[in-house]
Amino acid sequence: MKKIEIIYNTRTGTDAIEFLDRRVADLFEGFVSVEHCFLSEMDADSSIDADAYFVNGETLLYPAKRHIKHFQNVIVLKRSVNISYVEDLLSLPKDRDILVVNDNIASTMEALNMLYELGFTSLNLIPFTAQTDPDRIEDYAGIDYAITFHERQLVPPFITNVLDCSYREISFDSLLQLTNRIHLNNEVIESRLIKYLSEIVTCENDMQAHFVDNYIKSQIIDRILGSSPFAFITIDSRERIVFTNEPANRILHGSPTLRSSLKDYFDAEAVRQIQGSAPSEEHVITHEGINYLVSRYPLYLRDLNIGYYIKMIDAGKIRDIESTVSRKIHDKGLFAKHRFSDIIHQSRVMDECIQTAERAAETNHTLLLTGESGTGKELFAQSIHNASHRSSNPFVAINCSALPESLLESELFGYDPNSFTGSGKRGKIGLFEQANHGTIFLDEIADISPKMQSSLLRVLQERQIMRIGGDKIIDVDVRVIAATNRDLQALVSAGSFRNDLYYRLNVIPIRIPPLRNRREDILPLFQEFLGSKYGNIRSGQKEALKQYDWPGNVRELENASIYFTTFGTLPPTLFQPGNRPLPHVSTADLNSDRHIRTEILDLLYACRNTRHALGRTSILNQLRERDILISDGRLRNILSGLKQDGYITIGRGRQGTVITSAGAEWLHRNPS
Repeated sequence: MKKIEIIYNTRTGTDAIEFLDRRVADLFEGFVSVEHCFLSEMDADSSIDADAYFVNGETLLYPAKRHIKHFQNVIVLKRSVNISYVEDLLSLPKDRDILVVNDNIASTMEALNMLYELGFTSLNLIPFTAQTDPDRIEDYAGIDYAITFHERQLVPPFITNVLDCSYREISFDSLLQLTNRIHLNNEVIESRLIKYLSEIVTCENDMQAHFVDNYIKSQIIDRILGSSPFAFITIDSRERIVFTNEPANRILHGSPTLRSSLKDYFDAEAVRQIQGSAPSEEHVITHEGINYLVSRYPLYLRDLNIGYYIKMIDAGKIRDIESTVSRKIHDKGLFAKHRFSDIIHQSRVMDECIQTAERAAETNHTLLLTGESGTGKELFAQSIHNASHRSSNPFVAINCSALPESLLESELFGYDPNSFTGSGKRGKIGLFEQANHGTIFLDEIADISPKMQSSLLRVLQERQIMRIGGDKIIDVDVRVIAATNRDLQALVSAGSFRNDLYYRLNVIPIRIPPLRNRREDILPLFQEFLGSKYGNIRSGQKEALKQYDWPGNVRELENASIYFTTFGTLPPTLFQPGNRPLPHVSTADLNSDRHIRTEILDLLYACRNTRHALGRTSILNQLRERDILISDGRLRNILSGLKQDGYITIGRGRQGTVITSAGAEWLHRNPS
């Protein structure tokens, strides 16, 4: 804790003394203690011991010198005015005499000179003190204006317009000198000084401008380097540490001491690697059990090498940066939000389709998704991307049928500046470039023109693109997933789709089955769409949902759920004549052991990828939903037979009943 002594001449003006003491104490709170003394009360041989001294006026410099050992730390306490009085001062008349009133001639002249130094030079100021000869007061009788600093009682009674500017503030220059003199140049003090600078009137001088400029620059540097994930350490030509940012301080467990070196903080092997590395070369060092990627960069003043700086980053931070990049990709909308776990299903056919897609996701091959409109081709494309090693990179989707040929070409391949009318001066990056290292999903691929088919074929063959109007080949690392609801082979036969492009796209074909071919998925999907309102569906309505063909597939089913949420009933189209009924199954067939065995295995197969096995009660309830009503005893016998055949295992308690691989194989051979 530093000590500041404020030196006054006498105790006159106790309130003003307390104001100055408090101002200094508040500005440097936590870093200094403030005391004061009075020269008029000091013995000739007494001394004042402090780190710095404020002398209240230049006239006190000489008498104070005999009491101060380190006179180089003395600062004259100059004064200013609170900024709240600026408008009042500027409103004073320029063509009238104005008294400046204080208790003694020295203070009055200081106040008068201060006003002129602060820029109020157009005022005609006249000094006046309490010591003015009473016989001369009549000389001031024609004056109507006065300025005082908390000395209103000293103003002559005939003055009708008095501007009391309260106590004079400490000048910014004086405070800055004090800060530099006792080395209090830290962020807390500097921020307080900047705030104080906005509260007082200052004359425009280089010292203040230099301080503010340097403060702003240092704040910018501190913010940039402090928020950087990299640790920066600057070394001078003598291998001494001269600067560290906050991440580096954390590695060093605090700011380095003056003239310290790398050897004081790192082991010999790490220092050897840092000092011996080629400029800009990245290598890994281990410090306190943490791996850091380190590089060294030289610093030059013209041709003279004055040192170098070291950049370090925790290997774990690299993963954080990659995560940030992924988040930015997410914010731009270039991401896939769906995963295979989002695909609601219970059917074997959909399960097999997902298994194929999951295996395809592990490769880099081009995929062709086919299926009727509304089956969920983009859902599959997003799931494939998220299951691949490209998942942290962009996913870009475009509907090829939604754009005319010229616009589709510019969207896919981008264009250089001024390449065509309306292209603009900046150009545009195409979707293939935006999807680099990721996945591009080309929906409705069957609708692209012959010219676009040719351009796309070249991309698939060469993995290169060229922007419209450009002359530079750009390499792209993109996984292509195409989709269509049309028969591409028929289009190839008709000559409207290129045969070579078809085989480039059809590397791994995945056919997504329509909803009518996986009716056991209808009610689970409808329940997902309705949520808590699914309990309002009656059994007859469930039957109607299962019997309807759903030409619009899952999209139409979701629309039906919206209709039900809005009107409390299913769309009338579900009950129109002509909807294909389900194949009739007689009651006898429903209750045959073979049919029940098949249904039980089908239930167990649908649950095999979940963490919940089925108990007998669950099996009975789900069989009832399939209109199969059997007793618990009969279920026990059927389960026992399935277990003897090796098709299921029956665990105790919550372990439940689980289908075996043999049971799954039998089910595939004997569908219901």
